Amino acid sequence: MMNRILPCLVALAPAVWADPGPGDANDFHGKRVLIIGIDGLRSDALKAAKAPVIQGLAKAGSVTWTAVAGGAEEGPTHQPTISGPGWTSILTGTCIDKHGVSGNSMKPGIYQVEKAPHFARRLKETVPTACVASFTSWNWIEDYLIAAQPDAVDHHEKGIGKAYPERDADVKAKALDYLAKANPDVIFVHFDQVDGAGHSTGFSTENPKYMTAITTVDGLVGEIMASVKKRPQYAKESWMVILTTDHGGKGTSHGGQSPEERTIPMIVAGRSVPKLGVSKETPGQFVVPATTFQYLGVPVKAEWGWEPGTFGLQKPVIVSSAKGQPKS
Repeated sequence: MMNRILPCLVALAPAVWADPGPGDANDFHGKRVLIIGIDGLRSDALKAAKAPVIQGLAKAGSVTWTAVAGGAEEGPTHQPTISGPGWTSILTGTCIDKHGVSGNSMKPGIYQVEKAPHFARRLKETVPTACVASFTSWNWIEDYLIAAQPDAVDHHEKGIGKAYPERDADVKAKALDYLAKANPDVIFVHFDQVDGAGHSTGFSTENPKYMTAITTVDGLVGEIMASVKKRPQYAKESWMVILTTDHGGKGTSHGGQSPEERTIPMIVAGRSVPKLGVSKETPGQFVVPATTFQYLGVPVKAEWGWEPGTFGLQKPVIVSSAKGQPKS
């Protein structure tokens, strides 16, 4: 675990603990982003599950049930619907042609960190005092992706436990503790037990164990949301939530290009986010960083090589050219 959160933490004085957080005095005028990643979450299963918290987010903002994992079906961005490339795309804004990740190997040199760094590094290039935190149940994200650039993310921890639910509960507890003490501009929280249930018993709406795992994670998401709303400065903060996944699943596996594996949900919601309802858009999972930056008002630079697009926000993202001139 890397802990570099002095810019993010409130002071330790008792008076400050009673009123933590700068409210709207952060670098983004109170705007903050919570990114929730739920591993192996099929769109049809989320719609059918008992998941009132997540479904409530979908109703309150924008949702597409037809977002895409796996890049383009043909061409240089085509990649397996596997967790390694999926989460790397979500956290870097790029696909396999830039990040290089085709599976879950942790062999040094596969992940092209200089071509496709974590979005936190790009955020800090523009706003050096920005604070980003990460809590992940799937250890690969912490031990490989973040380990390749440990200074990019201010505070990052992985879940501890032998079983998927144990690690998810640990991630939830660590995220709750952090939200009570610190002031992240962006926080990523990842849960893994839905994928675990899919692998062990099947990715299907007809599988009670898979559906129960979704309900369980919905409860964890509810606790995270409640923690955000309990922040003493919440009234002055403006949180946006992005929720998505790395892939779907078929049978007890994934990695291919079937609709069951490629079709994923994406939700964007928040008090300052347009309530656009159900969208027929098909954004790639890689739009998460650009959507985050658009909300925070941070230009995306063309030389970063991010895949185009955002989701859930009406204005198009502004991309800076290599010479620094903005273009629409």
